[in-house]
Amino acid sequence: MKNPFKRWDVAFALVLFLITIPAERYETFALLEDQTISYRHIFRTVFGDPEMMKLRDDIMIVALDEATYEEYGSFPFRRTDLGQIAETLSKFGATVVALDFLMDFRSSYGEDEPTAQMLSDAGNVLLVSYANFEGDSFTGLTYPNEVLNATSKSGYTNLSPTSAIVDNLARVRVHKDITNNKDGWPFAVQALAMFWGVEPRLENNSLVLGDLNVPLDQFGDFYIDFPRLDAGTQYLSEGEAGFSALEILDLGDVDEDEIEEWRYVFGDKVILIGDTWEVTHDKFNTPVGSVYGVEIIADTIHTMMNGAPLRPASTLVESLSTFILLIALLATGALASLGARLFAGIAVYAMYIAAASAAYIYLGTVVSMVYAMLAGFLVLIAMSVRLFMLSERRQATSAADSAESNRMLGLAYQGQGQLDAALDKFRRCPPEENTYNLVYNLGLDYERKRQFNKAQTSYEFIAETEPEFRDIQKRIKRCESMEDAVLMGGDTVGMLSATIVNEDGSVEKPMLGRYQVEKELGKGAMGIVYLGKDPKINREVAIKTMALSQEFGDDELADVKARFFREAESAGRLNHANIVAIYDAGEEHDLAYIAMELLQGYDLDRHIKAEELLPLGDALKVVHDCALALDYAHTQQVVHRDIKPSNIMYDPESRVSKITDFGIARITDASKTRTGTVLGTPNYMSPEQCMGKKVDGRADLFSLGVVLYQLVSGALPFKGDSMATLMYSIVNDPAIDIKKVKPDINPALRKVIHNAIGKKPEKRYQSGRKLAAHLKVVMQRMGIESAQAGETEAL
Repeated sequence: MKNPFKRWDVAFALVLFLITIPAERYETFALLEDQTISYRHIFRTVFGDPEMMKLRDDIMIVALDEATYEEYGSFPFRRTDLGQIAETLSKFGATVVALDFLMDFRSSYGEDEPTAQMLSDAGNVLLVSYANFEGDSFTGLTYPNEVLNATSKSGYTNLSPTSAIVDNLARVRVHKDITNNKDGWPFAVQALAMFWGVEPRLENNSLVLGDLNVPLDQFGDFYIDFPRLDAGTQYLSEGEAGFSALEILDLGDVDEDEIEEWRYVFGDKVILIGDTWEVTHDKFNTPVGSVYGVEIIADTIHTMMNGAPLRPASTLVESLSTFILLIALLATGALASLGARLFAGIAVYAMYIAAASAAYIYLGTVVSMVYAMLAGFLVLIAMSVRLFMLSERRQATSAADSAESNRMLGLAYQGQGQLDAALDKFRRCPPEENTYNLVYNLGLDYERKRQFNKAQTSYEFIAETEPEFRDIQKRIKRCESMEDAVLMGGDTVGMLSATIVNEDGSVEKPMLGRYQVEKELGKGAMGIVYLGKDPKINREVAIKTMALSQEFGDDELADVKARFFREAESAGRLNHANIVAIYDAGEEHDLAYIAMELLQGYDLDRHIKAEELLPLGDALKVVHDCALALDYAHTQQVVHRDIKPSNIMYDPESRVSKITDFGIARITDASKTRTGTVLGTPNYMSPEQCMGKKVDGRADLFSLGVVLYQLVSGALPFKGDSMATLMYSIVNDPAIDIKKVKPDINPALRKVIHNAIGKKPEKRYQSGRKLAAHLKVVMQRMGIESAQAGETEAL
């Protein structure tokens, strides 16, 4: 067995262990640590000792809540009234009356002297001070003003430790550098010291109150053992909720014979008086919920009265737990599979968390978990890196062994004429000159078989790593030219016979009808679209083709051809500045084709995302012009049925838009139109299209309304995670209000959009000219240049 100490990940784990122990003295991850304590405390309230979770009978809160202030009628509470409450409670036998109000400035109403007299008469009052710090340095205490301070003791109520990132209060800090001051103790500590009649002191990093010894952690903190309460807040949630301040004020004039009765209620108790209204006092996050400061003080006193059962773990315990965690995680590396190591790592973490939680719940031992878990995570990363490096080394060895076998198999496949299988094997060989020679020769074989696209793929594989190898750049260009000359999808044999490759490598372009085919432009609704040229008039055109004989059976071919030329007939009647012009139609080489106007620019799919929208004025102009174009088409009894951004071309230079691809248009006159199946694009289809009903021009206006919605907002008005749910939404659900997507939309434009996408045809625009006219009015009101001059107003 190999020596484990020679493994660098083991050495890394040992270094982390040595760093983690002293690192726990810093508060860098105090927020996360307090969060783990919060989770552990939730389990403690459920599974811990029920007796420890009960509320103490000798702690009571006098609350100044919202109802109190509303009845009292002013804010803040008058100091003389607070003094009267303290005097009354003292008369009723309260051992300590603690006022949670920082009264550091003099009253402008002359209340301090009479209040001081009442506090002095009470004789058992504790006031609030505040400890001031600059960074970690103590700069002094903010006392009550000198008149009040002379009558009573005080204690500071800094509720959170000095760390700026602590958010969840689970502890109280004793600032050791100010305990030499008689008032240099936390408010809760001072209250309990007065209740027990002892003086607090520090001994051996512990807080000592009489017989109580509270160990402090490395930061000078002790942990609050919050009682379990369903409502989340503490002494205000159950039977010992105390009294409101106004109730105590009403008891100020009770008869002497009633005082004894009230002693049974308030006698021998610590009475805390504080705000419990969010307007006057912040709430603080704790492991059991958001509570007011006066409640945290009560919980802190409760904790100390119960003997401060939560104690920080010793350095030995924390070191040992961290060491065991790291060793257990390292041991998972001995498992064979990655899945097993992952499962074992999760199990180790789960057991560590369970053990630390059990120590907290049943023993009251607070083990610092964050540093140990972070160190464990880094160890897992180190182990993963090591295993990855070993795997890469093994793969490199395996690749070298398999390269020769792939090379031999590839040559065997090439000799059998299985060129695709040979290319697959050669691709798996190392990128070196010998491999390049094999792939180059394979590319020549592809050329001999006139498979120029595959030959080009072979050469490009070489060019990825060795672009200057032999003459592959020339051959790539030659293959591109040859591939452009082949019209894919039709009878390629006929087209290849029309292609002439000269001895110098030049290529004569094939012809389709009277047009010379230059190159492929893209895919259309019914086939491939090519760039063509009419040699007689030197006009470039777009040629839309479809291999009808390959796409349809003999029983359908006649009907499909009739539909193809019917499309050309219907589109060829249209003569409008915003509709693509049709020049010619025919059939050749088993290909049906339509020659049409060659457009500049691009389709609107480029501008339908929120981050790439057209300027609003341009978007409105596009839709305005398309609405007029559709109005013209509808008057010619032609319905487009597939209006969408990809069927609207836009030239940003001239700001001209044109509707293209009447690819599923149906002539609506009675002799040629019948109800058909769904053929459009679902996102932009009208409800009547989704239901397979007979449609008219208003369906196109609905689709154009969806396009307008998307061009303005970058979103669609209907959502669905499948075609079925999307179509159901279009038919049944109301459109998403565009104001939710684009809050600043012009109200008039919003109305136009939602009118355009009405569910029922009779509720939406009845003509494209009406929609265009409304858009023009919107643009004029928004100060946008109108789209076209001279169109007839239709308002």
